[in-house]
Amino acid sequence: MVFKGRLTRDIKSHNGGVWKIANSVKNLGAKKTRLGTADKSLKIIGD
Repeated sequence: MVFKGRLTRDIKSHNGGVWKIANSVKNLGAKKTRLGTADKSLKIIGD
């Protein structure tokens, strides 16, 4: 899988996620603009 987006560490990890994923740095800033939350293997596990 090739991922061409941006990710940042999920500090609060409410969903048990490790990463927050978005298609741009700007979109990492809000839940409604992110692609989702991912586990350590980058599998999307939440919004």
